[in-house]
Amino acid sequence: MSGKIIHFGVVGLGNIASTHARAINGHDNAMVSTACSRSKENRAQFGREFDVPIFSDYSDMLLHDILDAVTICTPSGSHLDYAK
Repeated sequence: MSGKIIHFGVVGLGNIASTHARAINGHDNAMVSTACSRSKENRAQFGREFDVPIFSDYSDMLLHDILDAVTICTPSGSHLDYAK
């Protein structure tokens, strides 16, 4: 399948984030292009695995010029805050 690549940001880099990122990168027309987390350790680990720009602040990540969509991987009780 060919066409436009959808560039994703990953919000929250805990346990499930790498699973989401690998699933996104497994599609021909999608790729993880940026991420954010408040955790310095999680940013470092995700950065080693996926080699994308990583932000400590969600608002800064949203300004990334290539971003088309996000996957929210924060604890389930906080999804709405980021979705708004």
